[in-house]
This record gives sequence, C-alpha cells and structure tokens, in this order.
Amino acid sequence: MGNVISIAKVLIFRIELDGISPAIWRHFAVRDDIMLIELHEIIQDVMGWTDSHLFSFFIKKVEYTDKDAIAEMGRGKDAETVSVRRLKFKKGDTFKYVYDFGDDWSHTLKVEDISVPEPEVDYPVCLAGARECPPEDCGGPFGYIELLNILNDPDHEEHESMKEWAGADFDPEDLDVQLINDILHTEFDDEDYIDDEFDDDLPAEMEKMSREHMHAIWKAAKSDGIDDLPDVDRLLARVMLEHEDEFFNDFEFADLPAERDFDPESEINPFLHITIHCVVEEQLAAKEPLESYQLYNAMRKKKLSHHDIVHLILAMLMPILFSIKEENGGFDLEFYKSLLRKCKTKKPEKIADFLEKEFDSYFGQ
Repeated sequence: MGNVISIAKVLIFRIELDGISPAIWRHFAVRDDIMLIELHEIIQDVMGWTDSHLFSFFIKKVEYTDKDAIAEMGRGKDAETVSVRRLKFKKGDTFKYVYDFGDDWSHTLKVEDISVPEPEVDYPVCLAGARECPPEDCGGPFGYIELLNILNDPDHEEHESMKEWAGADFDPEDLDVQLINDILHTEFDDEDYIDDEFDDDLPAEMEKMSREHMHAIWKAAKSDGIDDLPDVDRLLARVMLEHEDEFFNDFEFADLPAERDFDPESEINPFLHITIHCVVEEQLAAKEPLESYQLYNAMRKKKLSHHDIVHLILAMLMPILFSIKEENGGFDLEFYKSLLRKCKTKKPEKIADFLEKEFDSYFGQ
C-alpha cells in the first residue's frame, strides 16, 4: 500500500470583537497546516491590530500564547508548538482570542465551515467584514465607546485632541478588505516581494543628483515657488522646508563641490538626508513595502509624529544603502522588511538600541 497523503483542509472563521455595537467582524479562511502562532499573526492583520501587546487563545479550556507571555504570566502553552490541525476543530466550534491584557480586547471566533483548498485562492484570505479596528490603547470597549462619542461631538472640549490622537484617516465605519489581503499576502507569501525602487543602481543614481539642481529647488522653496516645480521636486522642496532649522537655513553656504564627502561622525549630508527622506515618504504614500506602512500606523498609534516616524524608517534604510556602496552588493530587502516588522511591536524609546544590536549582528561587528 502506498503512503497516504494528508490533504490540508481550509477553515473559514468568523471573528467578532466582543462588547462593541455595531459589530466589528471579519470572515477569513486559513489552511489548517499552520501553527497557532501564525493564526495569531493572521488575526492581527485581519482585524487591524499592530501586534504590540501580549495575547492568548482560550481553546477547549487550554490557554495558548507565546514565550514572552508565558515568561511574564507564568502560565499557558506555547502557540509556536501547536498546529491548527492538531486542535481538531469542527464546524460550529467557538473559542476566545484575547489581545492586550490592559485594554482586554476579547474576540470570539467561530468555525463557520471546513472545506478543501481551492487552487486559485491564496491563503490566508479575508473574505468579508465590517467596520475598522479601534485604535490601540484607547481603553478597551468602554474606552472606545467614549472615544467615538468625543469624535462625534465637535463641541466636546477634547474633540480636537482626540481626533489628532486617533489619526486624521481614522474612520470607524471604513474597512478595506483588499488592503487586508495585500498585507496578508505580503507577510505570508513564499515568493520574494520585488520593489523596483530598490535596485543595485540606487546609490549611483543618488550620486548623480546635481548640487546645482538641489540648490534651485531650495531657492524655489524659499521664494514660495513650490507650486511651479514638478511633482518630485515639490516633494524635495517640502522636505527641505521641514528641515530648515536643522541645516537648510544655511544652505546657500553649504553648496560644496560634488566630490566632497561629509563626515558621518560629525555632520549631516543634507543632500543625502533629504533624498532618502523622500524615498521613505514615497514608500509610505505607495504602501510599498507594506511593512513600512504597517510600522507607520503602529507608531502613529503610539503618538509619534509623522516626521519622527519618517526619521525612524530612515534610520533603518540608510545603513543598508551604505552597505551597498561599500560592498557593491544588492539591497537586502528582506532584512529591511524584517527590521520594519520587528520594530512595529516595540516601544519607540527602545528602537534605537534594538537597531544598533541588529546592525552589529548583521554586519558582523
């Protein structure tokens, strides 16, 4: 008798955030040959959380979580060692998923259907849903209801401050299923993500930028002539003005020969800085790579300003770009994306030390 081949099954879940009305819910499908820790990661993306807090599954009277939570709480089984298939879910089964033990976001999951994988479907996949996820750290269901009441009352004394805290783009009734699937497939696809913006010629292209051209953009910015510039130059001009107090107020006197190298230990190369700054701005606008957009949203929810987040991403990008010039290698997009993913879950004040260790390890120092 030949070997029996076990064909993966597909579980279709409905997940709903408890204590919120109208309901915040999603339908999504996963293969059962994933680990429970991967189901946690999928739920984070499907719901729109930032994976910045501890979590637990409560399934058939057993708590599953990750090593950090087990170490902190002294309980639970490791979700990295248990597959979804091993849990032997049946149609109609329900269980709980709790995220952030401070705000206590409790979710109810129900197995709506069990089927076989469809060849044309890229799993995991979000099928449907309603309403945006609450902002992180808003105080759980009761805090979220209070936040919505404030946002819906323009006369409330905290309306403007809470609107800024929640983010200008926050709409509790909005849901972009396609964006959810873009994020899912970026994180869980095996194929390498390709971004034409990062090619081996990037440093050479940057070096070709004329100092005279940059000087002309600065003069236009200072003389209110930004609207007359092409789109790309308008972005450069805006970034220059944002950095005026740092170094561009003396730009007229810094127009040094193109071959002159700035000492990275003692001074900022303004030309390089604003160029990379614009690269990051364009990544965020295009949501490519999606990890940069995810990090941006996570940091905004932690109350970092737009400018500070761009500089945070810039701090990850520049050392990798410098390594291309020194080693004549290609841009390590996977390493860059891994930094973005890892930093998404960290406190802003801890990121600098984390990046220093990551780069020391990466460059073999």
